[in-house]
Amino acid sequence: MRRTMMVAGIVSVGLAVAGVARADGADDDKKITVGGDVQLVIPFSDMANATGPQIGALVRGGYRVIPPLEITGRIGYLAGLSKSQGTIEGVPYSTSISNVPIWLGARYFFMNAPAGLYGAAEIAVNIMTANASAGGSSHGTGITREGFNLGAGYVVSKELPIDVRLQLSDFNLLGTSSGEKALLGIGLSAGYSFFFGLLSV
Repeated sequence: MRRTMMVAGIVSVGLAVAGVARADGADDDKKITVGGDVQLVIPFSDMANATGPQIGALVRGGYRVIPPLEITGRIGYLAGLSKSQGTIEGVPYSTSISNVPIWLGARYFFMNAPAGLYGAAEIAVNIMTANASAGGSSHGTGITREGFNLGAGYVVSKELPIDVRLQLSDFNLLGTSSGEKALLGIGLSAGYSFFFGLLSV
């Protein structure tokens, strides 16, 4: 519970600071963003014992409330590569964790939005499948857990909106309160964005 309150506090403070930092944005500065990312997640700690790296694609959307502040949403699929667990009665045994992430949050551009350096925070619903394989057969168990992402990224320029982001992910923040081991990963993504202006009425 303390960790949940801490993350909520970080996001709230960040949005409040962003709101007062630059409230001078004109309507024509508001933008709708649509983009896609290739995402790599390197698990560590207990998660690294259960799965290899996750790799997949995300669809991204956003709306800039004021020039530097964008409300964001991302959804996609991350396939977990197999992690060898040795053998059972001489039969190779491996496990993996795949994920359908639903990530909602915000990012704040510190330079010439929507380009340059930015910080980002997201709350997450992770629809995960833990898979075990042995002797040519496999079995999957579905679990859904809430979590969060904290990260920083860089967009090359408005003319070349290549977006690179590094993030820390906690995939089961609330699950750890019931005794689950923390599922943590470091994510690296690269993507491209398209910007659209609001239609005047």
